[in-house]
Amino acid sequence: MKRGQHTLTQNDTDFKGFFGVEKEVFHKMHAILTSAYQRERRNVGIH
Repeated sequence: MKRGQHTLTQNDTDFKGFFGVEKEVFHKMHAILTSAYQRERRNVGIH
């Protein structure tokens, strides 16, 4: 199991205790941040 994968498989109560948000909210935030990061990386070097 990769580092951090165990935490993502915890039950909802333990997950919220670790991250401070519910799994659904965490995954939505992760998708938004990943998308923004990829968009920024595409624009690197373009002025």
